[in-house]
Amino acid sequence: MNFEYFFYIVAKPVITADNKDKTTQYGKYGNSAEITVNVYSIPKYSKIHWFIGNTQLVSSRYVIEEEPAKVKDIFYGIEVQLDGYRVTLAISDLQENDFTNYTLRLDHDSQFVQHEVTLESASAPETPTNFTLTGSGETSISVRWIPGYDGGQKQMFYLEYRVTGTDAWLPQEIKTSSQLDMHNHYTLSGLQDKTSYELRMYAKNKFNQSQHTDFEAIQTLEK
Repeated sequence: MNFEYFFYIVAKPVITADNKDKTTQYGKYGNSAEITVNVYSIPKYSKIHWFIGNTQLVSSRYVIEEEPAKVKDIFYGIEVQLDGYRVTLAISDLQENDFTNYTLRLDHDSQFVQHEVTLESASAPETPTNFTLTGSGETSISVRWIPGYDGGQKQMFYLEYRVTGTDAWLPQEIKTSSQLDMHNHYTLSGLQDKTSYELRMYAKNKFNQSQHTDFEAIQTLEK
């Protein structure tokens, strides 16, 4: 049987226990995102500040909001529900450098409490650019490309190929550099000689995958 307890406790600002699963929050590149933190405070905190490192966020891209909320904390080993607040930092037009650590600071008289939240990207990686077939051998084809933005997560590259005139694409995972603006190279081997192939590529991270590049065609050499 589950019980809910309602308490009124006098306390300086407390970052409540229901934040434990929200130390990492997510947004998508180019979109808006909200970072939320639940707080209990009686009397109420006097000021709200958000920081990246030692820099206080004051740009119009950042909007600080608060609203009353039911929050949960642990009191003498018992989970209790309290009348608290939800503090929100809204960020518009997320860019790559927005995916970082944010610190909430709540002032109370001459004291303050702080809480750190990491904003991570949940975006798909960008489609690789400059995908080019650089040559072929009897049983191999060489390609190169430039990685796009990884979406804030580690990305892998997948080369897909098929014999011209067939439908099924065969995937080949590629482990290589994700450094932006740097050409990557890979040679696909184990192919048939004197055969026309079509190849394309995409990138993938733990959240999603990019669009495919346009396919390119080339023929392997005769043995």
